[in-house]
Amino acid sequence: MNKKILLPLIIFVTVCFAAPAIAQTQQNITLKTGYNFVSFTVTPVVAPLQFKQQYPSIDDIFLYHTFSGGFISLNEGSLVTLAAGRGYVIKTFQDITITISGSVPGNCGPITLMPEFNLVGFSKMPETVTCSQLMAKYSVIKGIYKWNASSGMFIQVLRDGGGNIVQVDSVDPLINLGEAYFINMQSQCDLSYDQAQVLIVGENVTSTNISSAVAQNGKLTVNFSGSALPQSLSVSDFKVNVSINSSSFSWIIPLSVTRKSDTAAELVLPIIQTSSEIDQVVVYNVSYLTNNPVIVPSFTILKNTSGKVAAPVFSVPGGSYNTMQILTITCPTYDAEIYCSIDGSEPVPYYGYKYYPGVFGPFVLLKNKTIKAIAVKRGMENSDIVTATYTMDIPPAVEIVNYGIEWQCTYQLLNAANGLQPLCAEISNAESKLIFNLTEGDIVPLIVEKHNGKVVKLRLMQKMPKASVIAAQGIVKINITPNSNYYSHETFTADALIALEKNLDSMPMQITSSSEIVNISSDFTYLSGTDTQLRDSVSAVVRTVYELFRSNYISSEVKDLIQPAVNYTATGLLNSFLTAVKHPQVKMFLDSMPYLSRSVTVNSVTIDEQLTSLPADILTNVQLTTQAPILLPDSINSYSAGVFLHYFTNSQSVTISSATPGAVIYYTLDNTPPTTSSTLYTGPFTLTENKAVQAIAVKDGMKISPVSSRNYRRVGIIQSAGAVRLADGMTEISMQADYAPSGCNYLVKFIDANSNIVYQNTINLSVNNQPATVYGSPSLSLYEKIVISYNSDWGTPPNINLPNYEILKSQIMDLSVTPIAISFDSIVFDPVLKRVSWTLPASLPKPYYVSSCEVINNQGGTFTNSMIPMGTNYMGLPMDGTWPAATAFNVKLKLIMADTQIDLHDPAKSIVGPETIKTFTLEGMPLSTIVSVEAMFPGMLRVLFNVSPSPGAIMADFVVMQSINGGAETTVPVFNVNNFSPAINLNVPLVPETSTAQTVSYRVSYKGGPFVSSNLISIPASAPALLAPVMTPAPGTAATTVSLTNGTPGAAIYYKLVGEADMPSATDIFATGNVYIGPIILNTEVFTKVSAVSVLNGVYSEVIYGGYNLTPPAPKIGQ
Repeated sequence: MNKKILLPLIIFVTVCFAAPAIAQTQQNITLKTGYNFVSFTVTPVVAPLQFKQQYPSIDDIFLYHTFSGGFISLNEGSLVTLAAGRGYVIKTFQDITITISGSVPGNCGPITLMPEFNLVGFSKMPETVTCSQLMAKYSVIKGIYKWNASSGMFIQVLRDGGGNIVQVDSVDPLINLGEAYFINMQSQCDLSYDQAQVLIVGENVTSTNISSAVAQNGKLTVNFSGSALPQSLSVSDFKVNVSINSSSFSWIIPLSVTRKSDTAAELVLPIIQTSSEIDQVVVYNVSYLTNNPVIVPSFTILKNTSGKVAAPVFSVPGGSYNTMQILTITCPTYDAEIYCSIDGSEPVPYYGYKYYPGVFGPFVLLKNKTIKAIAVKRGMENSDIVTATYTMDIPPAVEIVNYGIEWQCTYQLLNAANGLQPLCAEISNAESKLIFNLTEGDIVPLIVEKHNGKVVKLRLMQKMPKASVIAAQGIVKINITPNSNYYSHETFTADALIALEKNLDSMPMQITSSSEIVNISSDFTYLSGTDTQLRDSVSAVVRTVYELFRSNYISSEVKDLIQPAVNYTATGLLNSFLTAVKHPQVKMFLDSMPYLSRSVTVNSVTIDEQLTSLPADILTNVQLTTQAPILLPDSINSYSAGVFLHYFTNSQSVTISSATPGAVIYYTLDNTPPTTSSTLYTGPFTLTENKAVQAIAVKDGMKISPVSSRNYRRVGIIQSAGAVRLADGMTEISMQADYAPSGCNYLVKFIDANSNIVYQNTINLSVNNQPATVYGSPSLSLYEKIVISYNSDWGTPPNINLPNYEILKSQIMDLSVTPIAISFDSIVFDPVLKRVSWTLPASLPKPYYVSSCEVINNQGGTFTNSMIPMGTNYMGLPMDGTWPAATAFNVKLKLIMADTQIDLHDPAKSIVGPETIKTFTLEGMPLSTIVSVEAMFPGMLRVLFNVSPSPGAIMADFVVMQSINGGAETTVPVFNVNNFSPAINLNVPLVPETSTAQTVSYRVSYKGGPFVSSNLISIPASAPALLAPVMTPAPGTAATTVSLTNGTPGAAIYYKLVGEADMPSATDIFATGNVYIGPIILNTEVFTKVSAVSVLNGVYSEVIYGGYNLTPPAPKIGQ
């Protein structure tokens, strides 16, 4: 994260410190949600990554890099150490208090302050001094900035142009121990607070200087002279630049820094990849707390002449670890690609898993793993395979996901099996992680949701297994998946409260490995469905109290009075509800919320404002219901007619259990409801045929559970099958299976030569070898084979993986009838419409057909020969007078039929009826000629003919000549013909407008006939373009007023002041802006953008924009 400054990102941040005495070895810091400026008063013993792991609510930690004017951060890997004597910015997800352990810091200084901005942390504070007092003492300070949470801005104490100290916000903050401040310096100095006061001494002071440095690829050893190096070093202390083959120096961030001695340090740098084409001469320059870099002697990275890619480099060596590790993989060979495996298998170059940060890698090492990698580059030999094996001794942990959605709420996990002890720290929103370690004892997680510190929602989950049950390392993810929308948060909360009060338990969740996500239903409840009346009553109370705590109308004092679920029981919540409905403020609130309850009934007791007190035993004698049995296998393949279905082949073992510990189970197999007289379940049983299993659970002191049912269906495996095409075109399938009636249907697919599905439908198997008809099946010419697969009521059974059965086309018996010869019933000629029409037979043996029509005159010439489309049974003859005298014609008609449209053109796959010939006479027709031409408007000519209807003309039949202002004629194209008998409209190109008026005339000829002239039409002159207004002074300058000058006489000017990123249109300025009548007065405190446009007779000019700064902006931090 290269941020020029964090200031724009810090919003609503409050820093609150509880500063310990200097001699203490612990520091407590209260952090608010967002960004916090801190300094450590102890020397921390943990690295930033361990610090973040200890406090999951920390999002990131930043350190200001003075040389670059930006921040380095933990998440980007550039911040690897923490130290006293520095200023840090810690970003958190929520309000938390952290404890930092460490040793008492020694000398923290001198701290070098560079020109411009420095983030300074005060790990010691030997005196009481304000920002103004420190600036008055040292004139080299240009300004001090302290963040103020209440205003969302920095409190600024600055020095003006005359050197005077100005308290910009009328506040002079104290400089406090444990806080960090931005200090703007005029020149380089040293700051120290190790003695009796805060001291700033000298200019261009460097007590420790680089004397020499030695570089190699990826590493830089730096030697120092002068004072000893501080005990803690940071990558931000150094500025490193690199030049390759005399290129310009570019800044790089060291990956880490290690203090080797009082006079030496080692920097780890990014590796420079080896080139296969050229040697690379590398030069570094490095500076330490100074702007004067030291040039490091160059070294050369020889080009790779071996033709082999260098082996991948693992950032974490193989070995044993007891903490999480982050593994990155790099390769020194330039442009090489890395392929790897994480299961110990051989990596596959080009086709396997490619190492790509953010997609596949870096790898989080939480459990035992063997990783192999190979580097490749086209044109070079592949690298050797590198293998690393990691043994991770990490105890198992659990992460709960999908537990809440409300940002305003906080969440916490309690252990309902151990006195509601917290399992993890409270967090602020659903994006954080609820992580806790598994112990040897029972854990029943209870998710608690709070709003403004008040418990408003609970969710009690299944019992977690002991740590010894899970053999693998790492984090087990428990995913609360929504299975339905039936249960609301009120239902879950009511269920949890009743279960806690009645001391209900659940069967343990089965977790055998951390290698996969464990899903539990968000519908999981401790109470069964028959306890809905009790749950609904408590749910109504939950909803009412929940809305009370969300309301701003209810005062905080009243909310404290009615705090719900203080003891996490239903009785506790009901007492809170009784207190609430008696309070006058709550009564007024409920009057405005008719959907909320102010009276509920629990165990025959009405709880409302008339009730004096809640009976202590209101839930003591409530008899709850045993949880419904669980039938396994529980994977539901389908759901049909209210019955859950499960499919199997050959045989199926069924087990039944109850989530209520100590319950006994009774079941039936004949689809009858079970009773306590039914078969007692003693262990798994085996099914070999279709059965409907129903079961109940029974426990003393509780009601009998609801009935659980599962319909188990055996799938008949096809042994043989055949197909017959019937005379009516349908197809019959006969099958022999190992079990009938089969518990599933079969999907029959008709597949063509390109493996496309032509048609599909389902059939069932009630009795072996009984034919089943596939209705709507296609003809044989459309497919090459029939494929039969196994199909449930709603798709393929997911637990059934059986091969398909195929019937080839050659194996299908064809009993379809050969089509009979077809002739036309009648042919009619209409002499007025000049159209021949015919009537088709009532039924045809093929689904697709066309009519072939050929017209020949008595001189033997073919007049037309065309295929008439399906659905059309007529053909029109020419009507534009191509013959002057009566002429005899023969009409030849025949019908072509086939199974597909393509087959209509294939003689081998189509049926052709007998040819029918009929002769008729067509009287002579006069030739069509133009009577007149009217130029209706530019681009449109109306041509009137001597015959009606007008001829069926096309664009090529016309020649159009055009003359502009009486000048020479030119031929123009016709690009559209519209017949409006007896006239035809022609579309021709428009004549472009010019600055002067024009006259246009046309002449038109039809099929080589005489030209007929049109009338004259006028084209007016084009209007001149409007000129945009001119702004004075020019945009980009400092100004207090702006004048607008009109470039077009008579035009009005409209203007609008807008935001810096806004670009309003001309219509927007005209509709919502102001009419310009004089100089525009600008705001003297903010950047102003002016937009303006000229308007005349509804025409707009181009919009102009201009931005103005009235006074130069205050200098930004880091720039």
